[in-house]
Formats: sequence, structure tokens, C-alpha cells
Amino acid sequence: MKKPAETLAQRREQLIALCHSQRVGLAAQGRLLEQSSGTVCAVAQVVNQIRKSPLLLAGSAIAVMAIRPRRLLSLFASATMAWKAWERIAPVVAPILKRHWK
Repeated sequence: MKKPAETLAQRREQLIALCHSQRVGLAAQGRLLEQSSGTVCAVAQVVNQIRKSPLLLAGSAIAVMAIRPRRLLSLFASATMAWKAWERIAPVVAPILKRHWK
């Protein structure tokens, strides 16, 4: 028969291991939240722009009603990818476009 001190020591080791694994999982989730915070800020800026313009608000409402939610999510994902691509190439392309359109 095990002594109570031995069983308590084993239980303590189990709890320490559980806490460690939970800390690792929580840290991973925290990193994901940090990465998505940039997206949230961008969405907040778009929402602020839409609030400033009633036409954009009306157009957005009509678009949401006209497009099915599944298509809307696909459209949002495509728009996000296009925006990220533009952010990467804009420093190179913008000066060329300025010269061309003058």
C-alpha cells in the first residue's frame, strides 16, 4: 500500500504536467489572436468608412441580401487575398501608374 505522501506527490506531478500542457496550448492560442488582430483592425477601418457614407452602407446591405452567405464568405476571402497582394506590390506598381496616368 502506498503512503499518502507518495500518492500526493504523484498527483502533484500529474497536475504540474497538466498545467504545463495547458500553458503551451494557451500560448499557441494567444499567438493566433495576435496574428488575427491586424485583420480585425482592417475590418474596423472598413466599417468606419461604411458608416461615414450612407451610399456605401446601403450598397453593402443590398449586397449582403443579394449574395448568399456562403458566396459572401468566399468573396470576402478573395477580397482579403487581393488586398494583401496589392499591399505587397503597391510600392512597385504605384509609381509606374502615376507616371503612366499623368
